[in-house]
Amino acid sequence: MATAPNDRDANEIRHRAESDVAERDDSNINDETATRRDERGQRRLAQALERIRERAAKLERSE
Repeated sequence: MATAPNDRDANEIRHRAESDVAERDDSNINDETATRRDERGQRRLAQALERIRERAAKLERSE
């Protein structure tokens, strides 16, 4: 038995909605991952800058 046109339309709408939700979920996960990566990068840069400052201060004291 073939599905009625309204059933096909409803199935298509449901399928598209599910795809959109899944796509948004993936996008949110990617955004969160990128944010964590950016934060981790900023911490690493801050640590590197602190080490550079410590070395510069040590060099100044030794002169």
